[in-house]
Amino acid sequence: MDQVFINRFLNIVDSAVNSITMLISLKRPLNEQSIEETILLHLESGNYQYEMIKADIERDDDILIERVFHKNTDSFTCLPKPGKLWNGNKSLEIKELSESERNDLLVGLLTGNEQHFTRSTSGSPMTEAVAKQWIDQFYQKLSDGDDIVSSYNVKPDFLNTVEDSIKVAHTVPGYFNNNGRDLAMVLATKETLYVLMTNGRS
Repeated sequence: MDQVFINRFLNIVDSAVNSITMLISLKRPLNEQSIEETILLHLESGNYQYEMIKADIERDDDILIERVFHKNTDSFTCLPKPGKLWNGNKSLEIKELSESERNDLLVGLLTGNEQHFTRSTSGSPMTEAVAKQWIDQFYQKLSDGDDIVSSYNVKPDFLNTVEDSIKVAHTVPGYFNNNGRDLAMVLATKETLYVLMTNGRS
């Protein structure tokens, strides 16, 4: 994976959607498990949240971690915020996507054409031509020789929302926002599930 390009792509998505966009990778188990079983394996074990914390640190977003500065120094330690991000939902709603459906979803997200997502009032959507260029490069830089073999759209209702977190005094973290621009898309290779997530705000 070309991490430098991936970070640029995630920044572009952030700008278009007004989101804190994350990309995590989940290893597929050696035994043949369905996409749902694999995602649940990572959710139940806590590894899904762990991978999101790593992504949070990589991108300096600090939505799942807190930076605690050492006394009388400029150095700090990143500590995970308390509580489980997974809301306990074990009935994931997953739809397999054709290549054209996958592309259509991502183009719609980046252009704000409102076919699948709401349009951000604070974001900076791009033209369809520019969106397609970014998306094509994203696929190429992501797989790094391990080709994408299938894609899935997961209903984004399995993690706490930001509102859920607020309601319980931030004793659990939240990610999704329920503003019509939440996304959890799985790009599957033979060995890995890459999960692209957005949480579009205003």
